[in-house]
This record gives sequence, C-alpha cells and structure tokens, in this order.
Amino acid sequence: MKLIFIFIIIMINDATAIGREAQIKMSEVDAVDSQNNYNSLNIILQSFSTPHGKIDYTSIRNDPFNLNKFLNFISNVSPQLYPELFSETDAKAYWINVYNALTIKTIIDNPNVNSIREISWGMGAFWRNKFNVGGIKITLNHIEHKILRGKYNDPRIHFAINCASNSCPPIGNRIVTGDNLSDQLNKKATDFINDTTNVRFDHSNKKVYLSRIFKWYKKDFTHNHNDLLEYILEYHKDGSEIKYTDVSTYNIIYNKYDWLLNE
Repeated sequence: MKLIFIFIIIMINDATAIGREAQIKMSEVDAVDSQNNYNSLNIILQSFSTPHGKIDYTSIRNDPFNLNKFLNFISNVSPQLYPELFSETDAKAYWINVYNALTIKTIIDNPNVNSIREISWGMGAFWRNKFNVGGIKITLNHIEHKILRGKYNDPRIHFAINCASNSCPPIGNRIVTGDNLSDQLNKKATDFINDTTNVRFDHSNKKVYLSRIFKWYKKDFTHNHNDLLEYILEYHKDGSEIKYTDVSTYNIIYNKYDWLLNE
C-alpha cells in the first residue's frame, strides 16, 4: 500500500439560521501522511482484537481516539472521491478496512446489544445505518454488495470482512493493505476453510458441514468453479489428498449461524 499524502483544509462558516457548519475540502496531496491514519485502525486491531476473532468493544468504547481518527480520515478520503490516489488493490483494501471499522463503530454506538441484529429492525444495522465515507452517506450493505462484491468479483472478500458475530471470519490483528493483498486474502481464505467450525468433512457418512457464508454467497464462490466443494478444496489443507470427484456427491449441511457478538 503506497503512502497517500493529503492536505485537508477545514473551513468553518457561521450561519445565523442553521448554526456552525464544518466544510472539509481537499486541496493538494502533499502534507498529511495517510499511513498514520491507517495505523490508527491497526492500533485498535493489535490492542483489542484476538487472532480468533474476539473483539474488546468495551475498551474501544472507553478509548475511541484511534477509531475516531480513522473515521475522520475515511470521511474525507475515499477511492470514489480521489481515484487518482488509489491503485485497484489499494482501493479494495481500503473498502475492506472501512467495512470492518464501521462494523466496530456500529457496536460501540450500541453498548447494550448482544447481537448486531438487535440494532434497528430487520437487520437495519446493515442497510439502514449510514456513514460518511468520502463525503457520501453509505451503508454497510452498499460497501459489501455494491462495491466489494459488485466491483471486484473476488469471493475471498467474504473471509476478510467481519459482521461483529461469532460465526463471522475474524478481522485479525492488523488491517489489510494494497501491497500483497492477494497473499493476505489467500491466507484469510485458508484460515477460514481449515477451521473445522466452518468446513468439516465427514467421509464415513459422505457429508460435509459448511458455514452458511457458503450458502448465502454460493454464486460468488462458484463463479469460476464447478461447485462449492471444488472451491473449498483449493484452500483446504487436505486438498491435495481429497479428490473432488470423491466428494462431489457428498451431502452438504449448512451450520447454524451464531449471530451473538464476537466479544
């Protein structure tokens, strides 16, 4: 991920009828090192996220400085607002990190919930709550479905974004970056698929137990593969030993999804 240098001028206009309003304007790319802004999210993940996906939301809520710093950054800078500042991999990494940061923001803003599904009716945390990204109000659903899924056509993103629930792929201890992004996504796919909570073969009964993520996004995973199991074997530790033809007729059973907070 290359360094993006930005200079932000904040102009505050006094309006007699509507009060004070801040207008943020980008001028030239030469003053503020955006690596520091990305690092603020890294600090959060290194301090409050475990490799197994548990997040200490209470501690982040009590000390939101670094999260707020990152949110301020993304409110002023995005690949849509300044496409010249982002390569394709930088942009993809940006949106993955933004999704995860906004999910954390959603939870710390709602301290008394046991599940993200309790925030607003009908899974409204994903499609109703809007956030300022690059000066535009957008939802988590928009980021996931219109940008990450819609633009990049990379099923590995499903292993990199986290919905604040136990059955979601873990965020991990660090952000993803544009540099070597494919390697980072391969590792996330490998880690998720080789966790028997998400993928478990029962050869004696010719069954395979899968995370519901594979059911919900089957179209994504099978876009360039015959079916789900062919895709899964590409990353499975026993993929070289298990022949697709031997398991292609296995009965697929999707696990119950645990929507309780990953805290």
